[in-house]
Amino acid sequence: MSNWGEDTVSVVDVGSAEPQKVTDVQVGLHPSAMALSPAGRFLFVAAEGDDTLSVIDTSDHTVVTTFSLTPYEGATDGSWPNGVAVSPDGKTVYVANAGNNDVAVLAWDAESHSLTARGLIPTAWFPSAVAVTPDGGRLLVTNMKGLGAGPNPAGPNFQGPISKAQYTGSMIQGSLSIVDVPDRPTLQRYTLQVQENNGFNELEGRRVRPASAVPARPVPYRLSEPSPIKHVIYVIKENRAYDQVFGDLLGGDGDPNLLYFDDRSAPNHRALARQFTLLDNFYADAEVSADGHPWTVAALANPYTQKNWPQHYAGRRGRDYEYESGFPPDKPRAGYIWDAVARAGQTYRVYGEFATAERAEPELQPEGTCDGPSTTWRSYGPKVAPEGQVWCYPVSGNSPFLPDMAGHIAPRYRPYDTDYPDIARIEAFLEEFRAYERDGDLPAFMIVRIGNDHTSGTGSGRPTPEAQVADNDLALGLLVEAVSHSRYWPETAIFVVEDDAQNGPDHVDAHRTVALVVSPYVKRGHVDSTHYSTVSMLRTMELILGAAPLSQFDAAAMPLYEAFTPQANLTPYRAITPAQSLTQQNDERAYGARLSALMDFSLADTQPEQLFNRILWHYFKGPDAPYPTPILTRRNWVPELEIGPDGDVEWLQLGS
Repeated sequence: MSNWGEDTVSVVDVGSAEPQKVTDVQVGLHPSAMALSPAGRFLFVAAEGDDTLSVIDTSDHTVVTTFSLTPYEGATDGSWPNGVAVSPDGKTVYVANAGNNDVAVLAWDAESHSLTARGLIPTAWFPSAVAVTPDGGRLLVTNMKGLGAGPNPAGPNFQGPISKAQYTGSMIQGSLSIVDVPDRPTLQRYTLQVQENNGFNELEGRRVRPASAVPARPVPYRLSEPSPIKHVIYVIKENRAYDQVFGDLLGGDGDPNLLYFDDRSAPNHRALARQFTLLDNFYADAEVSADGHPWTVAALANPYTQKNWPQHYAGRRGRDYEYESGFPPDKPRAGYIWDAVARAGQTYRVYGEFATAERAEPELQPEGTCDGPSTTWRSYGPKVAPEGQVWCYPVSGNSPFLPDMAGHIAPRYRPYDTDYPDIARIEAFLEEFRAYERDGDLPAFMIVRIGNDHTSGTGSGRPTPEAQVADNDLALGLLVEAVSHSRYWPETAIFVVEDDAQNGPDHVDAHRTVALVVSPYVKRGHVDSTHYSTVSMLRTMELILGAAPLSQFDAAAMPLYEAFTPQANLTPYRAITPAQSLTQQNDERAYGARLSALMDFSLADTQPEQLFNRILWHYFKGPDAPYPTPILTRRNWVPELEIGPDGDVEWLQLGS
């Protein structure tokens, strides 16, 4: 029996009336799949937590060999072996690598206890199991995510049959591949295809020239090269799709019919996209927030998370929301982006991410009566405050979810809570930022979470969706304005991303999302249609800060090179106050008001997302809005790179 939460396989004697555990055999981390040899002598155990395959001799319960399934020496997490099968003659082992989208073919020598790699077979997305037909001639491979989601122009609507749903979390359908066991020439061809698909096609790379011979670039090609950017601010937001915010921007690939938030409610997002670089081909690597925050801060969401979040989001909510807290099965082996930054010798500060605070309920008080060191006031809380009154919030210190984050969490920056305005969060951030500017000790890396663009639905008395997006928008604008007018502007880059795109429609793909990068070194008035995703943004920040990749995914990701220029433009940004009121209330006639009032918005995605998305769609588009016909698209991008001897990815043919 494999123990998912540990690194052991338990041997249990079931031959007696009372089954008895014989022993535990230590294997790799998170053993997720097992298969016996035909004679039962050897047990093959795939461990997705450390990308290994262990072989246990069942006669004495010892591990006779362990084989690494990583694609190159020094690779970080990401192969995720989670399916194993053995050929009828016992000489070949097949391992489904969910992260690499392949089946590894290994030769097994029972006499010498050795495994030898023979090749790779390409699969669809996230192969989760593999079996061999009794005659040994075919492989059956299940692919958990099939061919992906595709576009969702109708938005996450659920008034019709579930088969027509366009919510990213339920659009993805698994598939079964039936593959003839390849002969040697075919396996060689398949192996080259896998290497091309994944970008790991140069397993013995070397540095072309030493780092000292290259000039400083905004985004270096290699970790050891210099950058004029010394400070990175990483802004993480909640759940918006590209077309919802940028659907009508000139030059971008947008659909104005799917626009929710225009220049009235999102003027700063849209101005930053116009003034700097519009990224119109940027995708969230996640489907929902449960895997979105791991992807956003760790460059992966491991198989435990990816296999478990659908149960949580399917309405079976009788378990804790365990995905943004460092919960051991969810925690990646290489840690998070702040860990990589710290390992690179850099300083960091975290505002609201992976932190918790007591949720003290605010009280309504007359205006001006709750100012002081122990309280802070805001115009809205559970509802918008009546005229002449304010909500008084007790100020309590934040606690990090992970012990090693102690001392790095901003104590007065409120974590996710849609009752609390994002502009108040940015006030807390700017309080520290101004102190750093005064003292000259700004951290190299800062994460800032502002999540009210998630919105709180349409419950009566709550801020409208437009009001909460406007609050979120102004918060971002104030942050950029302050940084761009500071002493640190000439050496700072601000990256902005949504953790996922689940709460909106998009005519290209349900994963396409809002992303921004702002810096003196970012091109002005530019449209960049390069295919990027969440891990591209992480990889860009890692290269700037000299931090090693967290997973195979950011190691192979295309950095945002095309968005940057070596010539700095120090023109600062001036925040725009949205025309949309930040305190506009929903009334009881708003679409879905009664249902929204019953939802819990204390944490991201604790409400039934499909129903919530349906409410937002009809709130913006009307109760009888027709469903546009889905358009099926495919996206393919193959990087050109080489892997250096230290496991770093080195890009080829980039120009100067």
